[in-house]
Amino acid sequence: MSPVSSLAVGIVYHGESDGPPPQTIAGVEVLTHVNANRRLGTRWFGFGRNHNALMERTDARWYVALNPDVRVALADIRRLVEAADDAGAAIAGPVLASPWGSSGAKLGFPGPSVWLEETVRGARRRESRSANGQTMQESDWISGACMAIRRDIGLRFDERYFMYFEDADICWRAGQRGLRVALCPAVVAEHASGWSTTDRLLWRRGVEFSRGATRFAQVSGSPRLTTRVAGLIRFGSRMFVPARTDAERVASRSITRGFASPSLPGLAELASEFNGDEQR
Repeated sequence: MSPVSSLAVGIVYHGESDGPPPQTIAGVEVLTHVNANRRLGTRWFGFGRNHNALMERTDARWYVALNPDVRVALADIRRLVEAADDAGAAIAGPVLASPWGSSGAKLGFPGPSVWLEETVRGARRRESRSANGQTMQESDWISGACMAIRRDIGLRFDERYFMYFEDADICWRAGQRGLRVALCPAVVAEHASGWSTTDRLLWRRGVEFSRGATRFAQVSGSPRLTTRVAGLIRFGSRMFVPARTDAERVASRSITRGFASPSLPGLAELASEFNGDEQR
């Protein structure tokens, strides 16, 4: 595995940088930004806009978008990127261990056909279970919680997504360009869930999820109405079966409400108020 000489990791905190101090390791540039902080004078922007801005702050060949609630050693991130570089991938990610379980390579993009199949056969139906000794596995898309992007080929997040589905979208566009998207099964990162009954923004998150799904449906060729109905079936059905975790149950309720009432205010409206109604 050849070493990567140019790698930057970007972490966006929200409100306060109350997470642990960023790690440091030779050869890895760590970039941070605190979103929506009145003391620092930073505005509230969406996931894609913040990470695009961080990408402009570096000349690194690889950029890794890393959520502050993801725990992974920078040495493992470097190992992930080196494997991706050797495999000729444009986008890569690790296995994510979360309250939902460990995610493998994703077969199919999120949307009506995948959701309806998951409803019938189970949520893991379209995820590869075995690495079969491969260094990198083909994956239709990678979670933005820990996503390595070849910065030098011009891939950027679509800023029309405020939160959710910008990761599927960038992977879709990479695939349309004939670029490789892959998962590194040798690297595992721990990802906490953002869904909680104590979250004051819980219901707004559900609205943003449904909006992101609808926008991505337009990109990937699924009808808006079909996407909404499939979302109601997929996530609504989870409310009538025993949830594996509280996070799963809470997310299902919030997302179902979002698909049922997508015109309710979401995170974008709250951000607009915070920013003094500045256009995003």
